[in-house]
Amino acid sequence: MAKSKPQIGDEPSARERLMKAGLELFARNGYAATSVREIVTGGGVTKPVLYYYFGSKEGLYKAIIEDALIKQQAVLDEVLARSGSALDRLFFLFERILRGVRENRDLVKMIHSLRFGPPQGAPQVDLKQFGDRLIETIKTIYLDGLAQGLVVEFDPDTVASAVLAMLDHAVCLDFAPPELADLQRPMKMLDFLSRALERKDN
Repeated sequence: MAKSKPQIGDEPSARERLMKAGLELFARNGYAATSVREIVTGGGVTKPVLYYYFGSKEGLYKAIIEDALIKQQAVLDEVLARSGSALDRLFFLFERILRGVRENRDLVKMIHSLRFGPPQGAPQVDLKQFGDRLIETIKTIYLDGLAQGLVVEFDPDTVASAVLAMLDHAVCLDFAPPELADLQRPMKMLDFLSRALERKDN
């Protein structure tokens, strides 16, 4: 039997409100400690509305992850379409990812809780995709630079891992208490790496 569409006053934004409320609650409380009642209250809707759009709390959780993957791909596509040298594009990647982190802090908290928190209760989602996509983007940029003779030859996987490690470090610093934060340090580290990669005979 087909589900009937719930009657709601502001239909186009109901799904978005549920996504926002779910994200805030999952980031703050974790998956298991967040109830459907809290989500629908935060979204200003009723339970049938959540079930219509997402089927369940788990469906909402997975939809948030899928939305994050779409947003990440849009950023990576923007980076790959960027003109300039490989090193310029790596700096742009770094800045663009950090901007995205600052604009989506609850999402970053939620994903990190999945990576490092207790697994009980949380749905199974493939978080490896986030890292894999970043690594492939970094490698593509590096190999473009290598083909153009602009960077020294090195193992692409190692280069990608180094940049990704710097990004992870930058994200951790961004969440550190103000007295411990040094938002310039990651860019200085990337500058150090770029100097090591740059061909000096051009």
